[in-house]
Amino acid sequence: MMNAWKKFRRTLSAFRVAQAGNVAITFAFASLPIIGFVGAAVDYSRANSVKAAMQTALDSTALMLAKEAASDTEDQLKTNATKYFTALFTRQEAKDVDVQVTARPAAPTSRSRQQPLSTPSLSGSLAMTRFT
Repeated sequence: MMNAWKKFRRTLSAFRVAQAGNVAITFAFASLPIIGFVGAAVDYSRANSVKAAMQTALDSTALMLAKEAASDTEDQLKTNATKYFTALFTRQEAKDVDVQVTARPAAPTSRSRQQPLSTPSLSGSLAMTRFT
């Protein structure tokens, strides 16, 4: 092991004083972080694309559920939300997506002052456990 350490130190000191080929070595060292940043940018753009597709599918699901929210039960809303979302969100990169729907009555509204009318309020959340 000591022999390898001495050889490494000699190579390193020879590298410091060498005059030929410095551009290639400098380019090789500089390209490593550049490649890393390019990889991070590709990963970020893919994740952001999946997030945008997921948000679009969630918005469309909420709009479809809003039409039938007054007449469906909470279990029907949950079933339909899962069905609609899985039909709209077809990205292969996202795995194990869990759809959770919470339906609760909103503040009472009225058509007139004599007839109170309660309309349900919908909120949705998504949990993605794996991204490939």
